[in-house]
Amino acid sequence: MLFCPKCGGIVKAVKSGIYKCWRCDRYYTINDQAPNVLNVDERFRIDVLKVLKVNCGKELNVAQFQAYNKISKDLSENGRIRGIISLPTGSGKTLLSACLLRFFFKFAKIWKKGHVLVLAPRRIIREQIAKSDSDFQNMFKDVPIIVQSITGDADSSGSKQLLDLLNKQETFILVSTPQLINRIFKHYNGKVDFGRVRALILDEVHHTYNGSEISESIRYLIEKCDFVLGLSATPTRESVENVGKVLFHYPARKAMEDGILVSQVKFYRYDTKVMDLPREVSDAWEVAIRNRAETYAEKILEVLRKERKEIGQERIFRTAIACPNINEANMLFDVLKDKVENVYIIHYKVPNHEQQLESFLRSDDGILISVNMIDIGFDDRDLEVLVLARPLKSHISYVQLRGRVLRKPISDWNIKQNYALIIDLVDNYERHEKFIDSVALGEEEAGKFESDLRGKGEAPEVEAKVEVKEKGVILYPNLMQPAIKPSTTYTSPQHHNIAYVYIEDPTLTEKYVNQALKYLRNNKIVTVKSRRISYGDVVIEQIKKKIEKKMSVNIEPYWRWRKIDKERYIYERKITIRS
Repeated sequence: MLFCPKCGGIVKAVKSGIYKCWRCDRYYTINDQAPNVLNVDERFRIDVLKVLKVNCGKELNVAQFQAYNKISKDLSENGRIRGIISLPTGSGKTLLSACLLRFFFKFAKIWKKGHVLVLAPRRIIREQIAKSDSDFQNMFKDVPIIVQSITGDADSSGSKQLLDLLNKQETFILVSTPQLINRIFKHYNGKVDFGRVRALILDEVHHTYNGSEISESIRYLIEKCDFVLGLSATPTRESVENVGKVLFHYPARKAMEDGILVSQVKFYRYDTKVMDLPREVSDAWEVAIRNRAETYAEKILEVLRKERKEIGQERIFRTAIACPNINEANMLFDVLKDKVENVYIIHYKVPNHEQQLESFLRSDDGILISVNMIDIGFDDRDLEVLVLARPLKSHISYVQLRGRVLRKPISDWNIKQNYALIIDLVDNYERHEKFIDSVALGEEEAGKFESDLRGKGEAPEVEAKVEVKEKGVILYPNLMQPAIKPSTTYTSPQHHNIAYVYIEDPTLTEKYVNQALKYLRNNKIVTVKSRRISYGDVVIEQIKKKIEKKMSVNIEPYWRWRKIDKERYIYERKITIRS
């Protein structure tokens, strides 16, 4: 008879070569008739990645993969997990949580023993998780698990629906809100039975959960679960205290360098000075100033004209503006709509604001003016320009808004194939940029960051003079400023500035490929329109050497045909060392 070295329980075979302790649920293999901690969890980890490939047609990016390996190993060693994963916005936290949850189901053998609660404070996030074709749903489509969103939010119908499903024998992943859990908890004076809830995922864990009332009900759930995972790009100190330590952190800069996010962001920094305010006004951002709106409109259009000229595009880049209050947002809208087309405005005083937002999301260009909606849950991968037209008091608010424009774009025409743009009219960069890592590590207090993100509602209009001075342009990560020539496409071989880069060597990392493309752009060698076809691994190795030595290359002034498969050809130019 074999005994578990951890708890002393009896170890029995569950399949060929694999043994289980029925007391503590640990798995083992047998080595010289002595149980050792198994590599069986390694099989489980690999099985989940195979499911991801089959069910979703995807693989984990480098940040997700590192987080998945670390958390799954911790889970298999300790039998439980409790803490927060901190990944930048757009890095794939939701898909990662589905993979870890699938691993937990497989490891803990709870297919028919319990439910999962996924709590998300925002409707748009819940819809993304629970929609029928989402990656989260697809991760469980081959097993008897039902993913269902609870409607009704915090009303009585939502409470009844949730409690009814918790009492069913089937296994459910229930997507709901922390507000609804708190309502149920209060209604039953904390005596409601959540006993079959075995796992808890807290999406956007920095948001809503940490109020005194809600945190009490959430802590009640946390204590009952072996699997508790908070997800956030900006975990607060309070969320760390309530949920657990940051288990894994991946810096935004590294995510940019590794090709998970946009490779660079270009900051246009300004200072705004407000003069001659009425005496009764103590805060210039609590009021609406027409001169400020008019001056900001000029600066925004000036930057957009400059970038359009450099990149060679005529359209207005997809731009989102965060204004200080509703009245000034309206003023800015009135100014911009007379100067450019496709200007939209969204706030709660606009009757059709949802249609305005949908129109913007469907368009290839345009400007979206907002106060309180460009915030958590605003998920537009093709957003190209973010304008900060108000000072942010919280480091957390800054990182949240900044993250809206760092997602990798979907469309080839998007300027984020080169870099994203942030037009910072009040130099939030100076106040907040140095705190990005401390925010990601959960070291900053929540404070009033949620009201800071929402901005102000209606505000009185006053007369004042406004002066806006440029402080400079910064490219982050700090590389040479790219000077990109207009791209032109021809139907026959011509001497122009487009080349295509094709990486034939699959061993080259995503990080290196992005470095090669940055090098080509930044040294005025070529406009990289996409990463499709052209040079093979030998030439790429030459580029690599030149990058390492900070030297240049030339593109020869002629084109040749190159056959890439049975049907396709492409024009390409040679790269040679500059003499």
